[in-house]
Amino acid sequence: MDESFRHCPASPANRQIGVLVVDDSAFMRRALSDIINSDPGLRVLDTARNGEDGVEKARRLCPDVNP
Repeated sequence: MDESFRHCPASPANRQIGVLVVDDSAFMRRALSDIINSDPGLRVLDTARNGEDGVEKARRLCPDVNP
């Protein structure tokens, strides 16, 4: 496990699952975000346009899922 993610807390079972959407296509980021946000158990924390941006945001935001 990457040591930079050690600060990420465990997710309580009664909250929404946080998702970070990473894709190089703005259209796909928006489409995936809309689909994910339509589920009351999921929440898009942010989007990233590439892997480098995604890793930086994942370290900061500690998402539960990165599709």
